[in-house]
Amino acid sequence: PCMVCLDGFFLSHSMQKVRVAEQAEADAFIGPYRRHNSYIDPEDPMIVNNLTSSDEFTEMRYQQSRGFAAAAEVMEEVFTEFQERFGREHHVVEPYRLEDAKTVLVTIGSMAGTAKYVADRLREQGQHVGVLKIVSFRPFPYRQVAALLKNAEHAAVLDRSAGLGAQGAPVWLEVCAALQSMGINVRGYTPSGIFSRTWRKRTHRYVKNRLGSI
Repeated sequence: PCMVCLDGFFLSHSMQKVRVAEQAEADAFIGPYRRHNSYIDPEDPMIVNNLTSSDEFTEMRYQQSRGFAAAAEVMEEVFTEFQERFGREHHVVEPYRLEDAKTVLVTIGSMAGTAKYVADRLREQGQHVGVLKIVSFRPFPYRQVAALLKNAEHAAVLDRSAGLGAQGAPVWLEVCAALQSMGINVRGYTPSGIFSRTWRKRTHRYVKNRLGSI
């Protein structure tokens, strides 16, 4: 099982052409459905108790932890198979112009497109700016993030969540953990982009200029 998250309003309330695979191709890729513990079948009804006792909760959480660890390895294999079948490339992270980037905008979701546009414009001005888009938040690709940002001097993490009550927003906290002891200046920003407000080009430029002055 997996959870597919998208940006509300920006994607859920907008229109765009999509390429949909033929049903037979999708079925061949996904494979036949094999039900296990819990399932919904009107011909075979069952009652599911959502209460987990203390005798089983720890063991259940351990199994979930093992599942997330295994998913981190399986995801790239599935992405590779998906590309071979459908010709579209996906990865747990998407680096953009990071080869010589000194400042990197770390994003998640649809605002990555605006970040790439701003990086291109700043490149035209001679500034070494790149973008790292986080595709998988859980499991978090901390190894890939550390490898791709190892040569950066500054990283601006742009969140769509305020992280109320925490030291920072969720993506910033994960990036900081991935880059611990690497000597990279990591700053988090959530001045815009919550609910229906979008990250605008001027916001990206403001963040980059703030990093350059630190």
